[in-house]
Amino acid sequence: MKKKIPYTAFLTFLFCAVAATAQKTETLTTLPHPPSPSLVTVENQARSSAQLRRDPLPVLSGADRRRIKALRAPNPHDLAKYKDFLGLDGTGIFRLFPDAGCVQKGIIRVDGECANHVPGASSYSFRGRTTMYDIRFDYGDLIADGFLSLPMMVSLGDVDLENLTLASDGVKFLTAYKPASIFEGARNQYATIRVGTNVGDFLYANRLKPMVETTYAIRVVAYKPGNEPWAAFGRKPARNPDSEAGRNLLALKYDNRQDLIVAFRVIRLDADGSVSILWRRISKKSAPKLMFDDDDQDPVDFK
Repeated sequence: MKKKIPYTAFLTFLFCAVAATAQKTETLTTLPHPPSPSLVTVENQARSSAQLRRDPLPVLSGADRRRIKALRAPNPHDLAKYKDFLGLDGTGIFRLFPDAGCVQKGIIRVDGECANHVPGASSYSFRGRTTMYDIRFDYGDLIADGFLSLPMMVSLGDVDLENLTLASDGVKFLTAYKPASIFEGARNQYATIRVGTNVGDFLYANRLKPMVETTYAIRVVAYKPGNEPWAAFGRKPARNPDSEAGRNLLALKYDNRQDLIVAFRVIRLDADGSVSILWRRISKKSAPKLMFDDDDQDPVDFK
């Protein structure tokens, strides 16, 4: 039976998650089942006691933050093994824990796959200090679906990160790909990428299963604001900054938007369900601007 708790119990959940992550030896499992109809009343009561979306999250103590940081840190053996590589410009290493929908509308799940959930550890941005992610780990898949971004990934097999270039097999298609500059065109491109497209021996999509000792490449086109709907957002009654799209659009003002091609390699899949990734930037350009077809069109995401 699934249990849901309000944010007011966040700290209790956090200590449980820390202990569970250190002791669990389970691997990724199946998708969680939907709640039983008999739990509708209980769920409604839980939702009624949850904090509103505008309410601040509980303040974590210094000890809490240190525990989360320790859980999210890469394995020390990996840091030692790839020390020289990580000394190169445009490289990095990170660890992701599966999300599996553990946080939804003010509710945190702690049952099933969510027993190992580590807050804030299911997504990552290759663009440095940003407000939005490029890639996330959900239900055992790596998914690239950042807000108003055109992302595309491809598996390259067991190849060396250091030898990859823009002209390498599998990467050169990413290099030559022309992102649309009009919203409807970009949304159509995103729909195609989401389904997946085969080019030669390679499949390009925004979702993949991580496999150890396998190298991948990703292109992330994180669009910059373009015409009137962006500039006027938040000042016209038609714009709703309290909506999910509205909050994301306002966050773009502080986001580091770029057009990147990155090669990354899955170096570890741990028993706690986490995946460790080593990466190197191959190309970085200024992000293109996205223009809406109609200045009165309300801006929304591609999804």
